[in-house]
Amino acid sequence: MIYQIDNLNVQAATEQGAMIICWSTDGTYTLVSATALSEIPIINQFDENDIINLLKLPLWQQPCPAC
Repeated sequence: MIYQIDNLNVQAATEQGAMIICWSTDGTYTLVSATALSEIPIINQFDENDIINLLKLPLWQQPCPAC
């Protein structure tokens, strides 16, 4: 599963085994891949098959201007 989380929760997510996919172009959010996340607020969740379409959206286009 792919989760959109706030950047403030990236460390907690990676400690739970999540893998970072990318940061949003505005630097606010992160997409992570994980089987499950506990005690982390999930903003949105997507199926793994959605990744190509997600990365085409303006919020997730890479390379991000802030990188």
